[in-house]
Amino acid sequence: MQNCDPSLTDWLQAVGTVGAVIAAFIFYFWDKISNWWNRPTLDIAINFRPPYCHGFRWIRENVGHVTMEVHCYWFRMTVSNRGNQTAKNVEVVVSQLRRKVGDVWERVAEFLPCNLGWTHTSQQYMPLLLPQTTKEVELGRILDPAARLEFDGESIPGVKWSSSITLFRVALTVNPVTGYNILRPGEYEVTCMVGAENCKPVTRTFILALSGSWEVDEGQMFKKGIEISRSN
Repeated sequence: MQNCDPSLTDWLQAVGTVGAVIAAFIFYFWDKISNWWNRPTLDIAINFRPPYCHGFRWIRENVGHVTMEVHCYWFRMTVSNRGNQTAKNVEVVVSQLRRKVGDVWERVAEFLPCNLGWTHTSQQYMPLLLPQTTKEVELGRILDPAARLEFDGESIPGVKWSSSITLFRVALTVNPVTGYNILRPGEYEVTCMVGAENCKPVTRTFILALSGSWEVDEGQMFKKGIEISRSN
């Protein structure tokens, strides 16, 4: 009976050892590899057109608890999950607000980072966002300035504005008593961060240009009164 070549035996043993190490490595890190491959991938965008941004007649109670109909414009952002796994407890935070002064962007010092509320629920968290799906989150609104004083939380406290000048109310999940979520006419950088408990957050910056002009016609309002676009 012929003996095996020792070099061949050593080679086979080496291959077996390497294979065992690779198998052990894959077994040990499989959950991490699987989670990385199947992770949620979040993003946030603005579709500056109906039905995401649109005008309508809003029926609500005024400061005197009288039901009124007021013309307003509403603005929503779209959060998407382009990954292969459900995102859990998704939230959107306005992490920074800057206003353009001359050619320089200056941070609005009084603005505190805060959550936006999800469309139709106003909740801070979206419990589940399935793969390859989208949900809307409220960015803010503009009320007819002629009716603005009829409602709480639509003006900056202690500051008088013309009844023909528009203000933009950022739809935070809280209603600050100081009114730091009310934007006067100007150009703003709005930085939003979207994240979930099982994926890393993503930050996007949007440009919001508010002229102060009020237009009843939706098309004219979106040309002359306000523009919103993504910066990055």
